[in-house]
Amino acid sequence: MLSEELYNQVLNNFSQQHQLYLKMSDWSRQQLDLLEQDDWDGDTLNRLLEERQAIINEIDVLGGQNKQLKEQVTLDLGLGEFILSSLESHLKSQQFQELQALLKDLGQLLACISEMDQQSHLLIKKRIASRKNASKTENRLVQNAYREAMQQAKKNEGP
Repeated sequence: MLSEELYNQVLNNFSQQHQLYLKMSDWSRQQLDLLEQDDWDGDTLNRLLEERQAIINEIDVLGGQNKQLKEQVTLDLGLGEFILSSLESHLKSQQFQELQALLKDLGQLLACISEMDQQSHLLIKKRIASRKNASKTENRLVQNAYREAMQQAKKNEGP
């Protein structure tokens, strides 16, 4: 059986990650809402991205701790790797169900964040493409105006 202390450390780590991913989900939603507006502000987007980066930094720390905890679990239990199905026989039923539910919630939360981020990415690509097209049109207009001005200058110079 897995020691109660090690189990609690693993569960606590996943719980802390879950809380941070909830915050990340909120920031992802705000980012997507912003990008869905036609006139979104780059400064606001940068602020949202900075908030998300701060959360990612915290998650990275927890991820490193989690890796060590999972290595300790696999070592203590003689498992090849940390897989929920392999842990079931080494946990009390309530512990297994608690960990399983938390990991399921975490997985769903990550999928939701990933979906919002994909939508945000597409909106940013669309905005960049429309700016490129607007820039091309603007360049053509400038070139045409320049040509017309040059032709008019030539006519005015005439004989």
